[in-house]
Order: sequence, then C-alpha cells, then structure tokens
Amino acid sequence: MLGNVGEDCNNLIAVHAHQCPLLYNRSSQTVATHLWIVGELLSMKEPTTGKRDPVKLSNRLLPHVVATCFPKMHRRLKQPVSRLFFDSLESITAWEFDENERDPPKEEDIENDWQFVVSYLLPTEGSGSIRDVPNLIKQAKLVRDRRDKMLYTKESCLEFHGMLLDVIKDFRESLVALHITKREPKSPSTQDFKRKVARTMVCGYALQRLAKGAALKMHLKNLGPLLRYRPKTTISTQEEPEERDEDFETIHESVKRGDSLAMSYLDWFRLLIAHFDAVDILVGYVTGVHFRYEAISIEIVVPPPVDRGLLPWEDLFHDSTLFPTCPSPSEIDCGTTNDDILKFLYTALETLSQFERAQEAWSRGDKNGTIECFQHLKRASNVKSWVKCAERMLLKLNDSNNDNPSDEEIATEIKSVCKSTMFFAALVNDKKTSFESSFSGTLHCEACLASLLCETSLASKDILARMKVSQVSTHFYHPNLISCERDLDQLLEYQSVAAQRVNIFSLS
Repeated sequence: MLGNVGEDCNNLIAVHAHQCPLLYNRSSQTVATHLWIVGELLSMKEPTTGKRDPVKLSNRLLPHVVATCFPKMHRRLKQPVSRLFFDSLESITAWEFDENERDPPKEEDIENDWQFVVSYLLPTEGSGSIRDVPNLIKQAKLVRDRRDKMLYTKESCLEFHGMLLDVIKDFRESLVALHITKREPKSPSTQDFKRKVARTMVCGYALQRLAKGAALKMHLKNLGPLLRYRPKTTISTQEEPEERDEDFETIHESVKRGDSLAMSYLDWFRLLIAHFDAVDILVGYVTGVHFRYEAISIEIVVPPPVDRGLLPWEDLFHDSTLFPTCPSPSEIDCGTTNDDILKFLYTALETLSQFERAQEAWSRGDKNGTIECFQHLKRASNVKSWVKCAERMLLKLNDSNNDNPSDEEIATEIKSVCKSTMFFAALVNDKKTSFESSFSGTLHCEACLASLLCETSLASKDILARMKVSQVSTHFYHPNLISCERDLDQLLEYQSVAAQRVNIFSLS
C-alpha cells in the first residue's frame, strides 16, 4: 500500500483520510503501525540514483507527521501558556527599536531568514494570508537578493510584529480546521483533507524558519521590557488529565523563577514547531554520511527495572572510587580523612532529634521542654552552626518578654531551623524506609538510549540484556536502533536541532 506512494504523497494522504482510528483518535492509534510507516518513508530511495533524497524524504514524511500528530500541535496552542504568550504579544503596539539588542547573527540564522523570505513571505504577498506590510516587503527583497542580511530593521520592525501575529493566527486556524475535521461524523474528502494538511505545513514551515532566524530573536529582545506573563492563579499546563506536557510546564516554571522572558518566548515558538524540527532531524540522520544502512527499523523500548538494592551511605566512605582516600599517611598529610567525616556525621545524628523535639515541645506550649532541647544541642552538638542556633534560641526563650508560648517569631524560627537540617534528616530517614518497598521506577530513558546507540565497546551489556521491547516494526532491523520509551510524536517534541529544511512550496 505504501510502496506506491508518489513524490507528492497523494496516495499516502488518501490512505490517511480514510483511516479514522489512525488519524482522528490519536490515543487508539497503533504505535507499531505509526513507526512502521515512518520507517518505510525514511527507507525510500530514488530509482534513478539509488540514494535517499533529503528533499523528497521530507516531502513524504512531513505530511504523515502533520496528519498524524496535529492533535498534539492543536493542544499545545490551546495551552494556557500559549494563550498568555500570544495575548501579551498582541497587546504590544509600539516600542523603541534598539540596534544594540542585535547579537552578531550566525550564518544559519541569516539563512533561515532568507528561506522564510523566499519560501513564504514574498510568495504570499497579496494573498491575504498576512496584512499589507510594504516596508517589510521592501526589506525582504533586499534580503532575497543578498543585498542585505537583516530582515528586522527600524523601518520594518512594526510590520514584522504584525506579520508575526498573522502567521501564528494562521497556524492556529489551520490546526483548528484539522481538529474540526476530526470531529466530523464522516471522513472528509481526500482533496479537502490534503488542503488542510498542506495549509498547516505551510504555516508551520513559516514559524519554523522564523523561530530559527535572526529577526525573531532581535524582535523579542526589543520587546523584552514590554513582554508579560502574569497568570492570575496557579496555572495548569495540561490540557487533558491523561497527558502532561512537561515541556510547557518547564517554560511556565522558568518564567516563575524570573528567567529571561525573551528566551522563554523563543522556547515557546520552538515548542510549537517541534514536530517540523523532528522531520528535519530524522531526514538529516538517515541521509547523513555516517548512516549506511539499507533499511530502517524504529522501535520503542521499555527501560528495565533497576536494582532495588541501595548502598548504605556509610559504605560510601569505604569505596575509594567514590570517596578517594590518601595514598598513605606517610606520603601525604590528608587533613580530614574519610573516617573523620563519617565520625562527624554519626555524632551530628546523635543530636539531630533535639530539633524535632524542640518543635513538638513549643507547639504544645512547653517552653521549659523547648529550652532543654536547645541546651542539649548547645552542650553536645559538634555542628558549629547548630550550636550558634541553639545559643540564639536560648537568648530569645529566656527573654522575659517572650513568656507567651504561642510567640509566632519563635515558632517560625524553630520551623526554619528544622528545615535547615534536611540533609541530616535524610540520612536518618534512609534507614527507616525500605528502598525495596518504596521504589518502583526503571532505569532512566537516556541511559537506555545511550547504551543502545554508543559503540559496542562502550555499550552496557547488562542493560542490553535486560532491555524489553514493547513495540517493534517487523519489516526491517539494524543494530543502531532509533528508540525511545514514549510514543513517537512525543519523541518528536523533544527535538530542537534541525538540518536544512526543504522549500515547502515544492509540495504544491
């Protein structure tokens, strides 16, 4: 069925338009089928040369990715994070153009701006897809003719902003159109579905070029002081209960930490077009000079459970590979030895419980009991900061003005002191908790992938022996597996580095 797919993917699109479980109900799609299709498309070679053509492979793979993964793209644009970012951009109508905000552009950034100009901006001039932008068009023609490298200038910046908003809206509307198609009781016509997929591809390509170009980076830096991200309440970044979008959560948390808003907005743009980047990465990989396999197998692997045994922390000090020891006392003065550190920790743990007892005593109004705990700490603790803390607390507790056992100041300070002992408390809790009964995780996915993709001499044979495969494409196999423990469209979302893309308008 897929062997007859033409260069313009007519047959593939026709297949998609009539396979509702594959297209319209992403949760019930067979992962193995999806991976098999991707492997088949990437394996295709041109009859005349016998080689994989990167342009034609992209033209075959991208329609499949858009047709299959558009629900995820649509959900991302509906995320509260996306709405806040877009609303903030749309609210900005004027700003001061600052040439000093322009970083020295990289050649690949300049090339991405050029691709955007020649493949999208100038071909769509007057089509109604974007507003009238005469100054931007004038500058774009200079960029097209290689007479200027900068698309974003003082004269074109306002129109660039309006054009950017139009492209985002067009991309969003194209995904909404596909989403509505998903809900239709009957399958759409092949031509109608093709048009909707093609529109999403064109808009996504435009955003992809902008997100990787120099113009958008400078624009966001110019807007930096005006950018806003102020959710009124704690924001939930998952559109559906069964699916967390960890990438969007990361952006949300980075903004809350006070990271650069301009960089957060750029990360947001790149997440929106992550599926398009993934096509570039896969095509670039299989057409690269280091890829010599005739066929491609894509598999999903399940990380194996790790050893549930946990090395007691005391034993770490006797392992020279983790805590190096001195060659010999006669050769070098080691100062503090591993035995000294271990003794220090043991002694500290003997007085640790006094903090918790002091908090409990104060909470029940037992001032004398609280004082006794801090007196014991002052007398017996070997941790200097704990002794100083005990001295400070004793001064406050013995102050005649602090007879009220509900004094909020003392309660707050005792609570703060208890939190500062979390490291030592973790050592104690480790003894109380059964690691075997509390841990049910598996080996980290990156460790699994590294063991599969590295050279044989470096691969972990133990990991390879324990690896479990949950979905396998049965047509081909080769040693260098492209693998991940998640669904492929989630794998695609985490990619951020792309090879040169094709001119999307060649699809028409």
